[in-house]
Amino acid sequence: MTGKFPLKIIKQDNKFRAATSFQEIQKRAKHIRQDLTYIESDYEILMTAIQKTLELAEKENSKRIDARFYWLIGDYILSFLSRVDSLGYYLLEQNTTIGKHLGVSKTTIYRILVLRRKIEAPVFIDPDVPWTKYIRKTSRPGNLPSVS
Repeated sequence: MTGKFPLKIIKQDNKFRAATSFQEIQKRAKHIRQDLTYIESDYEILMTAIQKTLELAEKENSKRIDARFYWLIGDYILSFLSRVDSLGYYLLEQNTTIGKHLGVSKTTIYRILVLRRKIEAPVFIDPDVPWTKYIRKTSRPGNLPSVS
């Protein structure tokens, strides 16, 4: 990840805050502050969209969430990460960070991203098949790497 700045997102006073290395801030303070402000807003939008998607999915079926909703969540996350990358940053411990803010494990985030990358479009997902069936072959126990 050479040439990109590490990015950390934390929740402080009920707001998301983005931060990067102090050395980089000294080099181009104004530009980085603008980037971080944009990323904070973008991350807030991401979290809101995912939470609303999960609420709608749970209303649709209280027994099991349709796998297409997980695909959509993965698409939201990958789009956000792509925007962060285009600004010249990368999210440290992305699966852990996103999972923590959504109240799920890093493994769940990893699996959602695997599902999204594995299936080209939600039209290829059977809503009657549990989402874990789509990722079972690629998931491995242990230390799961971040998808970036």
